[in-house]
Amino acid sequence: SIGKWVARQSCRMSKDLTAAGFGNLQVAINVSPKQFSDPELVSSIAAILKEEQLDPSLLELELTEGLLLEATEDTRQQLDSLKKLGLSLAMDDFGTG
Repeated sequence: SIGKWVARQSCRMSKDLTAAGFGNLQVAINVSPKQFSDPELVSSIAAILKEEQLDPSLLELELTEGLLLEATEDTRQQLDSLKKLGLSLAMDDFGTG
C-alpha cells in the first residue's frame, strides 16, 4: 500500500540523512484513519523499522484529532502497541474539527 511505501521511504530518508552527517533526524508520517484501522499496521511498522534498521525513536506517527477523540478499545490497543515499538505519536490537525 502507499502508506507502507511512505513509511519505508521515510525511514530510509532518516537513515540516509544521518549517514550524510545531519545527525539523528526524526521523521513524521501522517497516518489516515483508514491506515490506522489496518490490523496489520503495527506489524508492518515493526517490520519496516527492523528491515531499515532505524531506531524507533526516530519515527513519529501523526494521527488525526478525530481518530483520537473517537477512540474505541481497539484504537487504544493499537495506540499502546505502537507506543511499545518505541516510536512517537502526535496529534495532527488539532482544532480543525
